[in-house]
Amino acid sequence: MVLLERGPEGVHTLDHQVGSRQDVERIEAAGGYWTSCLNSDISALRNRHSIVIVSRSDPYISPRGFKANFSRYWLADAKACRDLVKLVNLLRRRRNDQPLSQRQVARYIARMGKGAAA
Repeated sequence: MVLLERGPEGVHTLDHQVGSRQDVERIEAAGGYWTSCLNSDISALRNRHSIVIVSRSDPYISPRGFKANFSRYWLADAKACRDLVKLVNLLRRRRNDQPLSQRQVARYIARMGKGAAA
């Protein structure tokens, strides 16, 4: 879902690190639908589900000056967005959840038209 929500801005590992007790509670609330390995999730979406996801190196420098390299990922285009929506809705049906609303889907696809992360 985060790929859909972030749109062209993309997502990387630091976007989902634990920074406070509230983060831990949010993660625990997600239960079995949360994961801690973004790289593996992206790989599974690409390889098992043929979702086209673009990536680029996104270096990070901590407030103390330490450097680390991460990857930023985003959906390639509106087709990739629609493909991911189909997968999300399939998984939601399997757990007896409602599919994403047409309004949500239209918003996600519209965001993809604004360009990809540079």
